[in-house]
Amino acid sequence: MRKVLSLLALLFAIGAFAQPRPEASCDLEGINIRVKTCIAEANGDVIVTFTMENVGKPSVNVLIMPTGHQAYDDEGNTYEWKSLAIAKGRDSFKCGSVQFNLPKDVPVKARLRISNVDSTASMFRLIKINMNKGWAYLKNIPITRDGD
Repeated sequence: MRKVLSLLALLFAIGAFAQPRPEASCDLEGINIRVKTCIAEANGDVIVTFTMENVGKPSVNVLIMPTGHQAYDDEGNTYEWKSLAIAKGRDSFKCGSVQFNLPKDVPVKARLRISNVDSTASMFRLIKINMNKGWAYLKNIPITRDGD
């Protein structure tokens, strides 16, 4: 009986400290989103890199709206961000309101910059990206900082 109680206490302790699992979703049907990295820079900005992939229609026209985006960290802070970039060749990114064609089964890389992030924040609980006819949601995204 003691072993069972000890085991239950250990499992509870592990669960109490477990981080929520990262998730990504999109209101646009047939679009899969996968977060690649979320890295803090020395100036306080955080760069979130993710891919979008069309697994539905032969091609989908995507428009990232210029306003309405928000991010929420685990410390209770909210951020509005205005810099989102879609890859146009190696390390070449187009910023601002972005419209592009998303072909079937081809991942397209995107990066967003969130400025002045609290240095004590360890994750973004929610990042909302305003897209045509819906939203993309990135949840529980851990922030990697120097020394992590």
